[in-house]
Order: sequence, then C-alpha cells, then structure tokens
Amino acid sequence: MKKKVVLLSTIVLAFVISIFVISCSKESITPGSNLTANVCPGSLSCPSGVTCGCYTVSGLSSSKSAVGDNQRFESAAMMETELMNTNYTYGDGKTGDAFNAGRTKMNYGEARLAGVGQGSTSAFWNYCVSGGNDVSAWTTDFNHWGSCYYAVHRNGITAQNACSSASALGWEAAMNWTYSNLSGHTSDNVRFWCNIPSC
Repeated sequence: MKKKVVLLSTIVLAFVISIFVISCSKESITPGSNLTANVCPGSLSCPSGVTCGCYTVSGLSSSKSAVGDNQRFESAAMMETELMNTNYTYGDGKTGDAFNAGRTKMNYGEARLAGVGQGSTSAFWNYCVSGGNDVSAWTTDFNHWGSCYYAVHRNGITAQNACSSASALGWEAAMNWTYSNLSGHTSDNVRFWCNIPSC
C-alpha cells in the first residue's frame, strides 16, 4: 500500500512539474519576437499591381511615438509623408474641400462631412497640427466613412458614390498592407511605402 502511495505521489509530482515547465516555456514566447527593431523584413510581398518597399528613416520613431504608436493611424500617415509629419506646403497647396491637413493629409471635405472640419480651412489646419487632435480627428473621420474612407480620401467627397473604384481599392490594399507590416515596427525608424498608380 505504501509503495502505491509513493508511486502515485511521484506521478502527480512529475505531472505538476511538466505543467510548470510547459507554462514557463509559453511565457517566454512573445508575439513578434522574430522581428528586429529598425530592420526591414527580409522579404516583402506587395499588394497586387503595386510596387512597395521598406527602409529606415532617422527620426521616424519620434513621429510614431508622438501619435501613441497607433498602428492604424500610422498606416494612414505613412502613406503620405516620409516622416509622418505636417511639414508640407500649407493645405498641401490645395484650397476648398480639397485642402489637406494633418499627418494623414485629410481633405477638408471628408473631414467636414465627418464632423471634424468645422470652421475655416485655417482653423482645420491649426486643429490638426496641434497635440493629439490629429489622431482624434482622423479616427472620427475614418470611422464615419467606413469602407468609403479610401475613396473620399483618395478622390474627394464626390467619390462617396464610387466607393469601390479601382483607385479606392488600390489605396485600401496598400494601406492594409502597410498596417499589417507595421506589426512590431510601431515605435522604430522603419518606414513602409507603396507606389499606387493613378486611376
């Protein structure tokens, strides 16, 4: 009887130890552990019909940190400027509803109809380049337009009736590709780019 109890105790102890070892090994595996900060992935598969690539930009990590390492916002901003900033010509050289502001270069028309472009274009510009307003405004804009965001952002508010145009779908594919590749790179100097043909 004593031998059976000892044997049973040994088996239970071995089982508990094996669970502990397995759980410890799981804890040591973290998502993205195969990614290296500030280093582009070894190979990239571009969206259909689009050329793409990756390189590092000194100072980009600061721009990413400024927007809270927000992967979705970064994917939109990275489509527009190299450093994800607003150091471009006022309004991007455009006026009226085509006027651009913020890191994602929202056009005034899309923002106005989403409820974030109230007032003048100059007020819109000042709002989008100050503090965290840019991220908040873009998020409201993106959520308002839903699947039509890519069309109105790419081609203006008249494109809300052509949400599935080739131009819109190309922009969506490129932005989603950028978003996907940003995993593990939301706070470093790595920049992904896509060259989207005009449609």
